[in-house]
Amino acid sequence: MVFRINTPNSYSTSISSIAIDTNVLLWTFYGNLIRSVRYQRTHYPNFLSNAITANRTALYTTYSNIFEALHVIENNEYEIYLASQNLTKNDVSYKDYRTIASERIKLKGTLSVFYNAVKAAINIEDFTENKEILIKEFLDLYLLHQYDFYDFNLIKFSNKNNIKAILTDDIDFKSYQGLINGINIYTANAKM
Repeated sequence: MVFRINTPNSYSTSISSIAIDTNVLLWTFYGNLIRSVRYQRTHYPNFLSNAITANRTALYTTYSNIFEALHVIENNEYEIYLASQNLTKNDVSYKDYRTIASERIKLKGTLSVFYNAVKAAINIEDFTENKEILIKEFLDLYLLHQYDFYDFNLIKFSNKNNIKAILTDDIDFKSYQGLINGINIYTANAKM
């Protein structure tokens, strides 16, 4: 079932635990994303803030989501750097950007602040299922869904740990109900 979180008061203390998708982590703990719209920058941070303040819902994410977020932040900061210097990707490649000492220092700070903020508010768990089995299942079901591996991993983590809610903006979570059967999706995305 899909629940809309389209107001600041959408959070309900009746949610015992919820898994947080990467996009929500980014909008809540890293406010510098180039590609986002207003509702994403307000509804998800408000929802999580209310959940954290109420302290009645266990909040989870996985290390895979953290890895994905760190990668997104690095790419985003690269694009910000290019725009601030009036450069294109032809002028400074991503690999070249990563060698600029001043940018590297700044990026380390940005990544550290993000990770420490998430770690302080949300339980970060390692999905301990056999990775080979997880990858095989992802590939076996690949034609039935539109999940990327990070989404698939979060769903499997939620199922294994009896987490009955996922907070996401990702329309892919609408793609294959067989995997998310019994998991409520909380979203502000009107397309879900």
